[in-house]
Amino acid sequence: YLVAFREYLTQLHRLSKMASPMIADAAAADANGGDGGDNNTNNDGIIRLTTTNNILKTAMSLPIERYITNFCSELPAPPPGSFEVQTTILDSVISIWSPPNNMPIAWVSLPFSHLFQCLDVDNVLKVWTALALERQVLVTSTQLSLLTTCCEILLSLLFPMKWAHAYIPVLPHFLVPILSAPMPFLCGIEKRYLSDTMADLADECIVVDLDKNQVSLGVKTPPLPTLPKYVYNRLRSNVETNAGHVYREARSLRKDDDTSEMGVHLPAEVKFIADSMWESRLSLFDEAFMLTFTPEERRKNLLNGDDGSGVNTNGNDPNEVVRIMTLSAKQNLRSQSTWDAVQEAFLETYCFLLQKYRKFLVFPSKANEGSYGGAGFRSQEFLASQRADVRAFLEEMVGSQMFDDFVTKRLYGSGEADISFFDTAVDRFVKNQSLLGRVAASSRNASNGAGSENQATGPGKRIRNLFANRGGGGSNAG
Repeated sequence: YLVAFREYLTQLHRLSKMASPMIADAAAADANGGDGGDNNTNNDGIIRLTTTNNILKTAMSLPIERYITNFCSELPAPPPGSFEVQTTILDSVISIWSPPNNMPIAWVSLPFSHLFQCLDVDNVLKVWTALALERQVLVTSTQLSLLTTCCEILLSLLFPMKWAHAYIPVLPHFLVPILSAPMPFLCGIEKRYLSDTMADLADECIVVDLDKNQVSLGVKTPPLPTLPKYVYNRLRSNVETNAGHVYREARSLRKDDDTSEMGVHLPAEVKFIADSMWESRLSLFDEAFMLTFTPEERRKNLLNGDDGSGVNTNGNDPNEVVRIMTLSAKQNLRSQSTWDAVQEAFLETYCFLLQKYRKFLVFPSKANEGSYGGAGFRSQEFLASQRADVRAFLEEMVGSQMFDDFVTKRLYGSGEADISFFDTAVDRFVKNQSLLGRVAASSRNASNGAGSENQATGPGKRIRNLFANRGGGGSNAG
């Protein structure tokens, strides 16, 4: 709703600056049988309010507050589910949609790209690790609008966990002393107050500077245990593939430019241009009428699930296809958006870390009323069953309040949508891992001469051979 409202205000601002000839042209078009502003509903569940010409004919003849009241109080709010409300003003089609109540993952209709414009992939992963292990994190920026957006997106990447501690994305200055409390928190503060805040910050606090792409650990911050190298590399590769370009594009950098350590390895002239580009873009985030935030810009992979990525367009412009596509068509044609893939990369990491967790759940029963108080999680046995290179990370995660809440919900509310979804994701992950292991074993056997002489080679053909061997009734060697 806030995104749609912001776009509406932007278009009203544009409308107020337009010259009268355009109003006359709109009136003439209306006299020749143009759209008179009727509402209509089609079978796709979209209610369209065609208001363009009506607004043009009376452009700003009413107080601007009247238009805002119309949008806020008179446009029908869609019920949760498949209905979508559209209203048109100038060349902008503004859509309002409410996700179903029982979605397993909370719908984050926020510009994910803002986080990845501010922080490169390595720093996003560092902040995610700090939050997953319940550390103290303070986010700062000169742009207040970035604080809430980036904090909300970071929390969405913790699924299936839910942040269980203090969360104040825009911390008022008079509440700064709470940052000295010995507890995990995620707070945001305007950068002009940062120097005054330092006296109240605990030595363990991690400060994230969105303006400078900088993550600073406190002088007494306990070391962050790392994920196993192969898990971290896979997570980083998936996020880099889908979102790594966003940071570089915001600074007009090329893919092979070394942006590590705040760009100190870049040539001086390249770094100067990159910094200038970012500063000019950064200064616009808090603009009340940010004219770059138009529908065309919004469709460039800004919103989760509201872009052209993942849509089969048959060679046409994906942004244009999505703009004119009905809601049901969007749902049928979409395979996966860029930002869905980013969320899935973090979900896959949790699936790896917790793939065996259900074996160590102690469900409430009279037989379990001894050591576990009737229900619980056998954390020590769970940790003992893990690989040595992941044990340190899991030990901190299993001891967190988020994990305790997760286990409690799993024991007493296993039928809820988010729990069922995560268990299904774990099952699929384990199945895929098992399949990949069998493919690798089949490949090794083939290379050692254990397979048939006429077996095909190559990754894709080895997979086909694997399924052929499974369905061959035992007639294949190896």
